Amino acid sequence: MSYTFVNADTLIRRVRRVLRSYDETGMIDPVDFPRLLRAGLHDLGLLPGYELETPLALIRGKARLPDGFQSVHSVSTQTGDQTRYYEPYPRSRHGYKLEAGWLHLPLDDQEIWLQYVGDSEPGELPAIPDNPIIQTFLEKKLVYELIHDWQFNGEELNLERKLQQAAQEYEVAYRNAQFAVKLPSPQQVATFFHRQKRRLYR
Repeated sequence: MSYTFVNADTLIRRVRRVLRSYDETGMIDPVDFPRLLRAGLHDLGLLPGYELETPLALIRGKARLPDGFQSVHSVSTQTGDQTRYYEPYPRSRHGYKLEAGWLHLPLDDQEIWLQYVGDSEPGELPAIPDNPIIQTFLEKKLVYELIHDWQFNGEELNLERKLQQAAQEYEVAYRNAQFAVKLPSPQQVATFFHRQKRRLYR
């Protein structure tokens, strides 16, 4: 099913409202939200990709791929006003290879440009699907993970009951979201029935 993605600000406000007493004491760290949202979207296979570009330092023919990397769009080097692009053929003289989080190129130490599809910039909130079931799952995941972190770090005592309730709500929301993600779109259903009808009347 295809989704439209929206800003996560309203979801964050809802989570802050649910955990208002902890938010007022400063226990909620806004830095945690992007990480937890990415983890929730990754659990459902819905992490959106963005086209990004970054320079990489090539040392001894290899460079570390950036965090949130999903796939390569292009690899190039620039010398003066000339740009050379490299292809994904590892045995070629002008080819690159991806292996275990590294980009390998048959070049000496220099700077290369990588255009790639990846997560949003580190620290930025990722876009979330405009689907109430998935947004409910993400809200319950944020609440559960924050309470779990506080309990684990010993920042707040007597959270066992809240943690248990949050875990139950999270599990129900996760099952519902998994079901919603697997549902076909109306267009896919119409195409399926159209093909079935054509097969019957051949």
